[in-house]
Amino acid sequence: MMIESGHDKLSIVKQCELLEVSRSGFYYEPINESEENLDILRTLDKQYMDTPFYGVEKLLVLLTALGYKINRKRLRRLMKLQGWQTLYPAPRTTRIDPAAYKYSYLKRTFNRKEKPRMGYRYNVCANEKRIYVFVCNNRYP
Repeated sequence: MMIESGHDKLSIVKQCELLEVSRSGFYYEPINESEENLDILRTLDKQYMDTPFYGVEKLLVLLTALGYKINRKRLRRLMKLQGWQTLYPAPRTTRIDPAAYKYSYLKRTFNRKEKPRMGYRYNVCANEKRIYVFVCNNRYP
């Protein structure tokens, strides 16, 4: 690192100020994962290949059955660390019910011989900015 702890003229406080690094960031040493966590991560990796659709609840039951002492928070943290994304069907909230919008008069075919005067009328109007087209189903002549 660029900060020297045994410098003659500049103290650690001054060096941290010049480099715009907090002193706690200078003294921080990250802690490695425990062996138990690494073992759980290996188990999760194997399990993800078999059942990618398992969520936290099923994995929690599985891991406690295997003898690990683990809670939901720890399992979620390890899943996030590993990048586990559970596969599940997405909610289809914007899907329209096909039975709700069936209009019987739109489903039938048009036969000109049965109703010779039945058809469509339209009117086109225009102004400076827009063109309007009005269509009317002339069902009952």
